[in-house]
Amino acid sequence: MAALSMTGFDHALKTMYSERKVLSLIFKDNPFLAKVAKNMKFGGRTKNLDVVYSPGAGEGAVFSTAQANVGGAKGKQFAITRKNSYALRQIDNEVIEASEIDEGVLLKALKLEGDSAIQQLNNSLGGAMFQDGSGKIGEITINVSYPASGDEALLATTDDVVNFYEDQKLVVAASTAATPRAGTLTISKRNEVTGVLTMSADLNDVSDGIPAITTGDSIFTEGRYVAASDKLNLVGLGGWIPATAPTAGDDFFGVDRSADPTRLAGYRFTNTGSYSGYNTIDAVKLLCRMIGRAGFTPDTAFMSHERLDGLIAVLGAKVQYNKQVVPIHNAKGKLIAEVGFDAVRVHTPSGVVDCIADRSCPNATVFVLKMDVWSLWSLGQTVKWISDVSGAKTRTRESADGVELRLVSRSNLTCCAPGCNGRFDWS
Repeated sequence: MAALSMTGFDHALKTMYSERKVLSLIFKDNPFLAKVAKNMKFGGRTKNLDVVYSPGAGEGAVFSTAQANVGGAKGKQFAITRKNSYALRQIDNEVIEASEIDEGVLLKALKLEGDSAIQQLNNSLGGAMFQDGSGKIGEITINVSYPASGDEALLATTDDVVNFYEDQKLVVAASTAATPRAGTLTISKRNEVTGVLTMSADLNDVSDGIPAITTGDSIFTEGRYVAASDKLNLVGLGGWIPATAPTAGDDFFGVDRSADPTRLAGYRFTNTGSYSGYNTIDAVKLLCRMIGRAGFTPDTAFMSHERLDGLIAVLGAKVQYNKQVVPIHNAKGKLIAEVGFDAVRVHTPSGVVDCIADRSCPNATVFVLKMDVWSLWSLGQTVKWISDVSGAKTRTRESADGVELRLVSRSNLTCCAPGCNGRFDWS
């Protein structure tokens, strides 16, 4: 039997990873990513999104006065740009040639690398939907137990450990507005329970570490944060509804949202002052009350699994579940799959809200949203294999003895009415 040709290899990839399977694997563990509407016609370098935040003047009980005061609606235009997220895998030609003896060896290798590439985009896209576009995936803690001279880094938030993996290369910066510190670190192992990352060298090693690393530094995957204030990644809920209200000089897709921080950047509350002691249900009802007061009807809340578990415990015998089935369409609009999620229903002043656990939602934050104002814009399919001019999804590596698989998402999250949404944060 002859070794599998590149044509046969490409056919095996297409058969093993149809668009239905790729999208099902990406969406099934990421409820917000799955539920958000998809627009797969994001052409051009940028796409303008018009947001009206004030109806304008010109109303009253006296016609002449209303006419004298008339003014146009107030709006802002967001210049949305696409962001690329890649997952690349390589297979040695020796494995391909071995298919002459056992074709199963190649198919196993293809499945291993294909599954891991999809899982990596599954994690990065799902996480990005809740982040601010900076690419920050954690924050480092250095103390007596974990000094900079050792090879272990303790994450400030243990839950962030899911963003890290073995052999991942990291950079750090004092903040998401600071220049990256010189040097990189490589993870050799991690502890998901304690949030401890072990590096291949001491954290502050001159040659293989980051000499200036310190407590409070923000952590990024190398290549996702290159210069001060970078926004190289998909801008998620953390960017559209920031924890801190925008101030003068804000530049979000070309818009200064300080003109109306609520209508242009959503509501935000914390468990301080009047809201001290608020639990998850309190937070959801507060946000729904405020959003409803503005004339909008939120319908969905996203939170961590831990928070949803606590919410269920508080509801007790009154808990109500709602099974949600989300249709998945391809770029041609054809229904190709469905994924389902369980939601807990909470009755609020603005109606019933479905509360859903999303593994990527920070444990200290609950987002309450009006889902029909959100859309994920992408250039073609949300996630797709990169093809060459001939349409082949695999390509020969010019600098090595092997082939390469390339998976990409060229997309960004948009919101046509940020004021319909809000967040509550616990410190």
